[in-house]
Amino acid sequence: MLVMVPLDDQQRRLIADAQPIPGPLFAIAADDALAETFGVEPGEEAEAAALQMADVAGLAGAYGAGDRLVIVVAEATATAAPDEADNGGVYIDGLTAADVAAFFTGQGAVPEARGLSLDAAWDLPGVQELLGSQPLSWHDRTELLTELVQL
Repeated sequence: MLVMVPLDDQQRRLIADAQPIPGPLFAIAADDALAETFGVEPGEEAEAAALQMADVAGLAGAYGAGDRLVIVVAEATATAAPDEADNGGVYIDGLTAADVAAFFTGQGAVPEARGLSLDAAWDLPGVQELLGSQPLSWHDRTELLTELVQL
């Protein structure tokens, strides 16, 4: 299952140093529940929705400095996060650089989103404005260590 993991500053340093990040880690899965919630088809449309929801999850919790980072993990074993299952919320056991298929970066924060549920954060005008005006940039996994060191 494809999952998207928003990383905080400490986790970013670990992965940039090629160190494993222990779990459980909150992630968003491009699963059937998320596809149904967003009213999209499974596959690429669900993956795009998962990326946006992972970005919102980071805005609500993981992004302390305003540097947005979502790691895409291919084929992770995940356990549903009961409170966020409709939004694709899952937990994975951990993360290593070898698990990363690609990653996305961006700038910007929405301080009023911190600590909110995904649904509450999603509804904030500042979150919607940031998602619409500052999209995340895609990076190939080969850029992982060099790009993250610069953040």
